[in-house]
Amino acid sequence: MVLEILKINYWNIFIGRAHYTELRDYYSKSRIVVNYPINNDINARIFEAMSAGSLVITYRIKNNGFSEIFKEGENIIVFDDILKEMKQKIDHYLQNREDREKIALKGFELVNRYHTYRHRLREMFKIMGYDLESFNEV
Repeated sequence: MVLEILKINYWNIFIGRAHYTELRDYYSKSRIVVNYPINNDINARIFEAMSAGSLVITYRIKNNGFSEIFKEGENIIVFDDILKEMKQKIDHYLQNREDREKIALKGFELVNRYHTYRHRLREMFKIMGYDLESFNEV
């Protein structure tokens, strides 16, 4: 239903699959990336879109650490209702470039400072008992 609403209301959109080598290009050209988590998951799309500088608007993700990572209205936009609220928020941020870019920049800064694949790998190795902090950045 989310895809149908987007197709009906917006003409300049991309809906589909892209090769992983093309994702950053698609995200960086997007003013807004809409995320609808199927299993209430914090998926890679959120981090990838933010790292490319796009504003992420997502259906509310509950009870799994989302609110510990993201600040609603500061670095991400959240909606609860796909029929009315999602469209209202998309329209608002399409029409208000300064608001959109301010939040997108905060998301970009958050993800690049704390949530890159490098961060995830370091944390995984730390859990396994390896300290990678002493290695130089590549």
